[in-house]
Amino acid sequence: TLCETLLMVQAFMADVIFPNKHEDEQYKYTDDSHLLISETYVGVSVEIFESDVFRSDIPCRFKIVPETVEYLIDNIDRTLQQSIEIEEKLSIDLIENFSK
Repeated sequence: TLCETLLMVQAFMADVIFPNKHEDEQYKYTDDSHLLISETYVGVSVEIFESDVFRSDIPCRFKIVPETVEYLIDNIDRTLQQSIEIEEKLSIDLIENFSK
């Protein structure tokens, strides 16, 4: 929620260690098997504000290594399979359109 997000930002700015948010189910799906991203309505102004929290208030430095991106693209089947089976602990057989 937005309140949790704001609290995490304040904790981060104060160098307070905070645990990851516990989630019972990692993913939920709609009746027609589409991934459900959010079960609650978020207004446009809240969504924009929430985005600004992550973009502006928490400094984040990262570097994209082009060779790594190219490797992942060249090995997309293997990359997706690892993400699905190892990271998400799902069977690849559950993905109806994996071959596409």
